[in-house]
Amino acid sequence: MIKKIIVIVMIIASSQSITAQILFNANGINQIVYDSIVDGDILLGNCDVEGIKHSRVFESSFDEEQNYTPNMGMFMPGDNSLNDMDITIILGSWCSDSQREVPRMIKVLEALDYPMSMLRIIAVDRKKEVSNMNISDFDVKYVPTFIFYKNNEEVGRIVEMPKQSLEVDIVNILNR
Repeated sequence: MIKKIIVIVMIIASSQSITAQILFNANGINQIVYDSIVDGDILLGNCDVEGIKHSRVFESSFDEEQNYTPNMGMFMPGDNSLNDMDITIILGSWCSDSQREVPRMIKVLEALDYPMSMLRIIAVDRKKEVSNMNISDFDVKYVPTFIFYKNNEEVGRIVEMPKQSLEVDIVNILNR
């Protein structure tokens, strides 16, 4: 019986896309599901940075944004006030705004050495819903939505696209 399981795993492992599907679903995050509205696969539910960076349905967004350079001059050297905030990103892997802005936000957060353990990422379907998860408290109308919290209180959000730039909008949220 164990030999059969090993053979099956080896066969599955030989196909990268199937392996990705199994790896993403095994731990309950970065799930890829078929969405009939977009007639294709999407990310749905809780995700993490590595999962979305390497998801077969979202990784090309990171490839396209590799030339984006965050404007770190907006931030004071050594200022880690963003590290006192929890951030929730609500994205649609099917959405062009999410495909553009989420990789940029991740680059900004990485450049600021933001602790990714404080980052929550939720992928939604076209209805801005997640099956088996109530996200109504986030009041999401458009994606992506970046919500910043301090001491469990929302202090600001960036919706769909920044008003000026991600960096300027983050600094404005920090200065509230």
